[in-house]
Amino acid sequence: MATELDNQMNSLNAMDAQLASVAECSSCQKNEKTIASVEQLYPLLSGFTLTGLRTHRIALKLSWLSNEENSQWSERINREYTACGCSEGAVAGMLGSGVGTLVFFGNQWIGHPWSNTYAAIAAGAVLIGAMGLGKAIGLLRARRRLQKTIQEIKQTNF
Repeated sequence: MATELDNQMNSLNAMDAQLASVAECSSCQKNEKTIASVEQLYPLLSGFTLTGLRTHRIALKLSWLSNEENSQWSERINREYTACGCSEGAVAGMLGSGVGTLVFFGNQWIGHPWSNTYAAIAAGAVLIGAMGLGKAIGLLRARRRLQKTIQEIKQTNF
């Protein structure tokens, strides 16, 4: 009885895996944008988004590249195209929290007349500002890397 139950469970798990792969495949194809020329890459540089999140993936089908090269360039384009700047924002947030802590406790150490409430507000503003600045830097860096990648792809055609 236990063997029969195990066989049924294995069968159900296999069916679940097949259904998941079919669903994933159809959603990936639906959200994929095919690029067949270098000129079609330039509009990717416009369309700034605050979150950096894009809803579709880029698939290169450039005639002068092999399938493997198209796949490698697509991976690189997608890495920069979908970059959100969150890792830079997190690093800046960590630095901002350190500076904010210094602002908060420094207020008490130097005997500044600020109340703890004002010191906490100032520390929070430093933290939020640092995170925002870090995210903006991350998005700008990703955009610059995308520009560089597009230029490198353009040079492979010559």
